[in-house]
Amino acid sequence: MKIVRILPYFAKGNERVVATTFMSGHALSQHFQILEDMAMRRECEPLSTFGFADDLRGETLVWHDAKRGLKTVDTLLTQC
Repeated sequence: MKIVRILPYFAKGNERVVATTFMSGHALSQHFQILEDMAMRRECEPLSTFGFADDLRGETLVWHDAKRGLKTVDTLLTQC
């Protein structure tokens, strides 16, 4: 089983990041598994492919071509 972690890193004082962002359903993590399943059914790379390494766990950072991530996001958006 693959464990997926979403680690938000936000600068302090960023006025765009407020509690309501996460409490009003705008948080990706609230619907993450649904989006993962949708991507796999559409035979595109799941969002977890593009996750961030956890430097506190000593994981290696992996960079991905943005075109691959955009293809997944575009596919998911056209299905909603």
